[in-house]
Amino acid sequence: MPALLFKRSPIDRRSSEDKREAYSLDYFIDGGDERRKYTERRRSEERRMDWVRVVNWCSVYVGHL
Repeated sequence: MPALLFKRSPIDRRSSEDKREAYSLDYFIDGGDERRKYTERRRSEERRMDWVRVVNWCSVYVGHL
């Protein structure tokens, strides 16, 4: 796919600051329960038009062939 179709902004909107929250492991050491769900939330079919799922985490654009 030609790179010219996807123009990027000349302004980098990413900051150097890490905005992720840091959690303490004391929660688990003190007996806290794991609250995450381990079921797969990603659908098996591809939702985007002209894209085909290749493997679980990879899709390929097949439009304009």
